Amino acid sequence: MHIIKAFITIVLFLHLFSCSSYNNTLRVGTSANYSPLAFKDKSGQHTGLEIDYALALGKELNREVEFVEIPFDELINALNENKIDIIMSGMTSNNNRSFKVKFLPPYIQTRIMILIKKDKENSINPSLKEVSSELKIGYVEGSVFGELVKNDFPENPNLPFEGLDQAISALQSGEIDVFLHESPGIVKYAQSHKELIKMTWGTESDALAWAVDYGNGKLYNQVLDIYQKWKINGTLKQIRNKWVPDY
Repeated sequence: MHIIKAFITIVLFLHLFSCSSYNNTLRVGTSANYSPLAFKDKSGQHTGLEIDYALALGKELNREVEFVEIPFDELINALNENKIDIIMSGMTSNNNRSFKVKFLPPYIQTRIMILIKKDKENSINPSLKEVSSELKIGYVEGSVFGELVKNDFPENPNLPFEGLDQAISALQSGEIDVFLHESPGIVKYAQSHKELIKMTWGTESDALAWAVDYGNGKLYNQVLDIYQKWKINGTLKQIRNKWVPDY
């Protein structure tokens, strides 16, 4: 009888320990295909601005960070289904998404920009208001730019790409003529690829922010407190400047 009681005690202890360890893990959803915000280095490790924010957030919360890699257009469903605790993957905060998830205040403001090859600098109007229907426009699959390109340029060939690296390679090879994306990624690639030129498209700006499920008010308030502290003490800007200097 004593042996049975001891066995049950051990099982309950292991169960509680397992639950405690699970609850102590911050599951961060990322698509890991958006340099310099969230991507993988040559060794396959997650890196980037969002990754640094997530690791710093984990330290503040005293929770281990687990990066859960999910296609970008599936991140919100994963959050709603409790497969992850927070989205930190370069997501634009907009009205459509705000109905499904609760966004924190933005950590960076972005603009829409295009990237082209230098030899086409004089042949492409940066406003893209009047373009040849043969102009091939690329964008990252799952991003808001897919619908934008399809709606504004329905007659143009438009090609989706898995991530920025693939889109840049297509631009360099001539598979596409223009790559349209948010400014952090465009600025980063324009700096490292001298044969490419960046142009601002329009005057509108968007906000990138982290998101949690509406049912997880405790985590939202915790992250909001940390965000506000980082904004005051400069941590938010310090981490951002590592990846997008003087942005």
